[in-house]
Amino acid sequence: LATLNHPLATKKSSPSSNNYLLLASVICITGGAITFAIWAYLKQNHKHQQLSAKVTQLLPTVTATVTPPIPQASKLNSKKSLASQPTQASNKTTAENPFKALSGSYYVLNLGSYSDKTSAQQRQHDLKAQGYASSIQKIEANSEGLGGYNLFMGPYSNSDKALQLQNVLESQNINATLEKINFDN
Repeated sequence: LATLNHPLATKKSSPSSNNYLLLASVICITGGAITFAIWAYLKQNHKHQQLSAKVTQLLPTVTATVTPPIPQASKLNSKKSLASQPTQASNKTTAENPFKALSGSYYVLNLGSYSDKTSAQQRQHDLKAQGYASSIQKIEANSEGLGGYNLFMGPYSNSDKALQLQNVLESQNINATLEKINFDN
């Protein structure tokens, strides 16, 4: 039929026109994929910058009433010399309240709340073994009788340092909640 020039006869297309069509399709799909990838990257990066800028607005503000931990008197061994006594006295000064004399807004990383001091001290010891310094704050019982001990890191004067440390802690499977505390009463 093709030799008779009949309208029902199908004409074979040349291989070169199929190649151009295939090449044009591949270029369009690749260009679209690259454009989408760039758009998605820029959109995600913009969201991250917005989150970082709004972190102070999103964090709850807490007015803190801090009760410093009561230092326990250590019993001296009668065999110890008097020269070792000043060393022990200087150790007591390092356990002072980290919130003492603060005013304004600060950030802390809350590492957990514990019903008894022994549990809080054990977790503090575990963190110290990993190279992290933390503090324990006694929480007075409220009207429901709930009290306990909070383990925290900080205070930090800006959220950037606290967020960086929170990311490092969470990468090591240590849960930490960023909190903003206002010390102006």
